[in-house]
Amino acid sequence: MQSQVAGQLDYNYVICALQGLASAFENKEIQATLEKIKSLNDGKNQTMIFDLSVAHENRNTNEMLYVLNQCINDKQVIQFIYTNANDETKQVVVEPISTLYKWYNWYLIGYSRRHQEYRLYKVVRMDQLSALVHEKVKVHDLNKVQEIMQNAKENRKIIRIVMKCNKILHAKCREYFKATILEVETNGDFVCEALVPEEEIFWYGILLFFKDKIQVLEPPELIRRIKEDCNNILKVYED
Repeated sequence: MQSQVAGQLDYNYVICALQGLASAFENKEIQATLEKIKSLNDGKNQTMIFDLSVAHENRNTNEMLYVLNQCINDKQVIQFIYTNANDETKQVVVEPISTLYKWYNWYLIGYSRRHQEYRLYKVVRMDQLSALVHEKVKVHDLNKVQEIMQNAKENRKIIRIVMKCNKILHAKCREYFKATILEVETNGDFVCEALVPEEEIFWYGILLFFKDKIQVLEPPELIRRIKEDCNNILKVYED
């Protein structure tokens, strides 16, 4: 009896994982595998649903992911034009190791031959992908690669921001900024702090989206940046 229960749970977990992958990445082979596993489950209902459809990118990205995974399976070296976070564009040659969904984006884990190190490449920033058919990838242990990358020093500059927020943003500040509440005023408004990557676009866009419901108190450099950007936006719409 115990082994039967464990077996049923195993099927649920496998189906859940495959459905999540299928929702994130359009691939006929994944769908076929999912149908095979479902047929072994005797039509029983699942106890868990894993929906990663938020990861389902546009058609170009899906095609890029398909080619990348083919090159990984065939152990082929690849080259592509890459635009980094500073809008610098260059051609790179990489030994592809694995595709990865992280931070709401698809990435390629690859070994840079030029820099002799493992790096993450955001798939949406890749162009003109091609395989170097006469060059082969050396053997990479994915578990060791992940360990190396996890232990690598964070190269993004992290800054601390302090904000005074309208009470209606209590949940949203925790959701989008992972903020810590420092002080709550009698009317429900609050002061919070958050640690964010200085050059990342996402949190800054959210900050501007909340308009007058948020006032940045620190750091002064960020306050100046907001003023300058808002003034420049106004100039665009001047008659």
